[in-house]
Amino acid sequence: MSTELTLTNVRLNYLHVFEPKLNNISKKEEYAATILLPKSDTENVRRLNTALKEEKRAKWDDDTPEGLEIWIKDGDTDNKKRERKGKNPVKCNAGMYVLQPTSQEPIAVVDRGLNRIITPGKIKNGDYFNISINVHAYDNKFGEGITFYLNTIQFFKTGESLGNAVSPEDVFKRYDDDASSDDMLNLSGDDEDDDDLLG
Repeated sequence: MSTELTLTNVRLNYLHVFEPKLNNISKKEEYAATILLPKSDTENVRRLNTALKEEKRAKWDDDTPEGLEIWIKDGDTDNKKRERKGKNPVKCNAGMYVLQPTSQEPIAVVDRGLNRIITPGKIKNGDYFNISINVHAYDNKFGEGITFYLNTIQFFKTGESLGNAVSPEDVFKRYDDDASSDDMLNLSGDDEDDDDLLG
């Protein structure tokens, strides 16, 4: 049994909705999307909590097992763990609950008018969508928990890209003088070791 849940106007990242990707754990091809759900989005958070409660009740009645693993990541907690390990925080996950629903079957992707989107270039990581997922409780040899399966998504509005591009503000410093680019790069021809610049 699963509980259907629709979240509205949420940002998606790591979109694999046209072609599946290999799950390195299960070794199966899966369609996937990562949901960035703001903790401040009270309505969608309420819907999520309601679906979780319904699914737990349907699976275990009032006897929810201890140590139940719910596959929701707290973006702030995860970023703190990353920093303690010397890793950079994932900026887009700050202030978010992060869910990663998957599907082994192709999913429908539609626009605001419910027309099918079949061209990957029409949507991108960072856009906002309405998304239907199944909240699924499991009890198997791997343990007890609640995971999420991807049903379908509807484009809602364009958002800032969450691609892998490097921000210039993160890697360069600002120069406020009038020095030429040649002066900046020391390519004026006066360096005796010019032959070594490119190895």
